[in-house]
Amino acid sequence: MKKYIVILTVLACFKGYAQDPIHTQFFMIPETLSSSFTGGKQYTRAGIIHRTQREGLKFNVNTQFAFADNWFEEVSSGIGISVLNHQETTTRYNFTQVNLNYAYQFSISDSWNVRPSISLGYGSKDFGFQNLILEDQINISSGVINGTSFDPIDLDESIRFIDFSASVLFNNENSWVGITVKHLNRPNISMTQDGETPLDIFISAHANIEFPLYR
Repeated sequence: MKKYIVILTVLACFKGYAQDPIHTQFFMIPETLSSSFTGGKQYTRAGIIHRTQREGLKFNVNTQFAFADNWFEEVSSGIGISVLNHQETTTRYNFTQVNLNYAYQFSISDSWNVRPSISLGYGSKDFGFQNLILEDQINISSGVINGTSFDPIDLDESIRFIDFSASVLFNNENSWVGITVKHLNRPNISMTQDGETPLDIFISAHANIEFPLYR
């Protein structure tokens, strides 16, 4: 018991930050990490990945990511579209974002290329507040649930926002390293009328190196 108290005390001393949905199988679809991979294979590609968390606990968290992109050799550019969808079954929270992605490739040496990219997204968050029952709606004596409430809070059922991101990727034949910065414009994601909750900037650093075992 003492061990658990110490752990909770330590965790309480740190400030928590939320993060974007992340797929552990990112190596299958690297576009989940960075828009700089748009057109990275230099041909037309499409894919989808799904992740379910807490299955069996009646609190499923489902995340899907789908993409399609193409490489245009004449302008050394990749253009594509991606869709991220995230749902929580118990709270009925749903987050969906569609992104248009553009990446440009150029060489900085005989073996290294650079792929800067930009991404423009349109996002939507829905928390299903229409399903909430507030305290003043409950009549304990009669057991009746009133359809209206005098609670001063005014919650939106859903919000929509524009989102900007940028990435850069350095790669050669056997490795790559990059950085992604999302939510550069810090869109307002408040679910209350006239509320102000800027979305924190999300920074991701990633790298990969390949070691050939056979020649």
